[in-house]
Amino acid sequence: MLYLISGLGADERIFGRLSFLEKQEHKHLQWVPPNGNNLKEYALRLSEQIDRDEEVILMGVSFGGMVAVEISKILPCKKVILISSAATKQEIPSFYRFFGKLKLHILLPSQLLKWANPVTYFLFGMYQPNDKTLLKNILQDTDAPFLKWAINAILQWNNKEIPANLLQIHGMKDWVLPCPKTKNIIKIQKGGYLMVWTEARQIDDALKLLI
Repeated sequence: MLYLISGLGADERIFGRLSFLEKQEHKHLQWVPPNGNNLKEYALRLSEQIDRDEEVILMGVSFGGMVAVEISKILPCKKVILISSAATKQEIPSFYRFFGKLKLHILLPSQLLKWANPVTYFLFGMYQPNDKTLLKNILQDTDAPFLKWAINAILQWNNKEIPANLLQIHGMKDWVLPCPKTKNIIKIQKGGYLMVWTEARQIDDALKLLI
């Protein structure tokens, strides 16, 4: 079974253009309240939605990919596929981690994080009107306290362990999480942060090779 984990400030709508999923049995893991958990503790709670009696493939976008990495430490996974994400703390830009050490993100108003604007459209690579509408709707529907918790969880994430069965797909025009300088990454030349939506056809082709 393929289990999908959406990204930070996103939900299962972000996978809506992947025709690959029409023929692939899959399930979306649903976010649960963080209850003050760190990322490791949260992944354990989210893993309760997974059937441990079947072969598991995890696919996570952005923050969902980091959660997938943590889940892979809890239960056996055939494959762990990251899209626009990071496998370790070293793949998160150093200025983000510096920002986290100073805890400046705590000062950001929660509602500001939900505001779609020209800067977020650029950073997320959403340029077309329908793309902007999707991002705006998803951000508006996102729980602000959860969004702020997730940002803190990312900035405090300390993982150094790479899953043995890791596969990565990353965009070369991702301004939020720049493409890691590691081997065995499928690179999408025009892919931005939300390329799972904007470059769905190329993601489809990549997934056919990986799954």
